[in-house]
Amino acid sequence: MLCKMFLFSRFFSLALIMGSNPLNAIEMKAVETEHSEVWSDDYAKALQLSQATGKPLLLAFIGSDWCPWSQRMIKEIIGKKEFTTELQQQMLFVWVDFPEKSIMSKERKSQNRGLKNRFAVQELPTLVLVDASGDEIVKLSYLPSTPHEMAIQLENALLDFKQLKNIVGSPRLADLKGDELENLYKKAAQLGREPEKKSLLELGLKNDQGSFFLMQQYEMLIENAKLKDPSVQRLRRQIMSKDPANSKGVHLQLALTEFNALSKKLKKKENPEKAITPLVDYLRVYGSRDLENNWRIEMMIAQFLYSKNHVEEAISHAKMSYETAPSECKQEVAQSLEYLASKSKLAISNISKR
Repeated sequence: MLCKMFLFSRFFSLALIMGSNPLNAIEMKAVETEHSEVWSDDYAKALQLSQATGKPLLLAFIGSDWCPWSQRMIKEIIGKKEFTTELQQQMLFVWVDFPEKSIMSKERKSQNRGLKNRFAVQELPTLVLVDASGDEIVKLSYLPSTPHEMAIQLENALLDFKQLKNIVGSPRLADLKGDELENLYKKAAQLGREPEKKSLLELGLKNDQGSFFLMQQYEMLIENAKLKDPSVQRLRRQIMSKDPANSKGVHLQLALTEFNALSKKLKKKENPEKAITPLVDYLRVYGSRDLENNWRIEMMIAQFLYSKNHVEEAISHAKMSYETAPSECKQEVAQSLEYLASKSKLAISNISKR
């Protein structure tokens, strides 16, 4: 069994690893020399070639000489020959760099700033795959992986994009039912394709008898409306009626959706307890009957409370997570608990020194 849970200890260990071993000048030069024929820094020229060949463009937004995360991605993934070799038959590569030490022409700086704004790139490094018309296919941030794993992720995104383009807007769409329609919607959501999501949602609400598309509608509704709004409550009751005993986990989905919405809306001075109320309520009603998710939810609450500087409350929920976690996951939960405890002691120590 895999313990699919975000762990504090692993996160902070990863942060230390990522901040170390930056790509040195010699390694950077080797990457530039080895791949100068593969990676272009001229977007306009690459786009012309894309339109002529039909191949999409992979834009790598990086800070090559100052950003440790970018340097790590270059060193471990996109700077590897096996990465470009695996993908070069399917796509073209554009290097969109934001160096602080290296000299870059005004034209290239202007181009890169424009691309960053156009594709709403918020952090470096980011990979953006776009089609020949300049339409975004998918946007990926850095996560530790092998060149092959990243290549597969991009290939799958491209296949999903082509499938969406071929089906949505064609007569074939009307024939989709049930799981097919749901899976296609998930692909559109993963790719951030709003027009396709809208078309699929409309069809899903019309044809599907389950709770999936109602839940998607609910998620969008509560982004702008309060949970106590009559329209929200009507839709919520409709969703709950599809699974009154929570045998399909619909009540858990509702709790997670509401927590996500409330946590995003939470103002700086508001008590974070407000956001975790849906999760706490779920545990109160179903916790003893849903042991598989009980410990995960407790750790999710702990993680959120810690992010809001409520360390003691976070520790309390982390302890509950440890108590209910399966034996094969207790060690990982214990690591998170130890980290939280150390932060609590540090806070007490800092206060005593004042």
